Amino acid sequence: MTKSNRVLPEKTNRLKIILIVIIILAAIGLIIKVVYDHKKPPLPESWTVPQIESPNSNRPPEVTNQATNPPSPSASVSTDTEVKPSITPCQKTAEDIKSFYSHLTEQDYIKAYELNEPVGDHINKIVIKLLNNPPVVATETSDFFTLLKNTAHFYRILGPKDLSFVKDILNYENDDMEDIMAMFYSWSTFKHCQSDINLQLPLDKLYEHASFFLNTLGGQSYLFRRDSRIRILTKYYCVLIADRAAKRKKNKYEIDIKGIANSVIKDMQETDVLDNQEQYIKKLQLISNTPILK
Repeated sequence: MTKSNRVLPEKTNRLKIILIVIIILAAIGLIIKVVYDHKKPPLPESWTVPQIESPNSNRPPEVTNQATNPPSPSASVSTDTEVKPSITPCQKTAEDIKSFYSHLTEQDYIKAYELNEPVGDHINKIVIKLLNNPPVVATETSDFFTLLKNTAHFYRILGPKDLSFVKDILNYENDDMEDIMAMFYSWSTFKHCQSDINLQLPLDKLYEHASFFLNTLGGQSYLFRRDSRIRILTKYYCVLIADRAAKRKKNKYEIDIKGIANSVIKDMQETDVLDNQEQYIKKLQLISNTPILK
């Protein structure tokens, strides 16, 4: 009994010492954690920390935030407006011609011809036929046979189907003919144009047909069979073409451009079928009042 009473206090003291040491160590660890967390505030959740470029850099890590780094004024501009080049007049005309061809493709009267190629390609072939086979101008009245050939010129060159094709376009698109003729005339004035429109309208060949309509019986007979809008517009653009040729000293048939211009002005003043009548008259008056270059 005496031996057991001595051992119990020793074990109890040893357990007390161990428990005190554990408590002291836990307290020290808690104090260290509190101090460390207090010195390291957390980053806002919405921010991001990128990688540091150099491990030896003394700079603090950069932080990025959409709110603190607003885009520069140039960055707010659309890249389309920065990169997109301005469209040139010839490119605009090319787009208008392609839109016109697309319009024709959807028309029932065009579909009835059952073309085996795009409308634009077919029109281009018709133009090539006409330009490569000009009518007679200078010697039209030298013999009756030449006069008959000129009277039937388009029928001989194009044939009945393509001639009907052209006449249908003139009839069905009559209301928009001012815009259409202005579009193709503008195309003829461009020397070099980067476009996929495969349509060539050289001035010297256009001059042959302009002279045909302005200065031959065959050309006049064709115009008399057309309505007043087509007739006057054709004469107007033929005068413009002849005037361009004259300015290059290539009016080889010596067309009386001023006299014809005044005649067309009179025709325009006697009708109201043209939307841009005043514009046409001013242009013709300018041609009429400009001295002829010798």
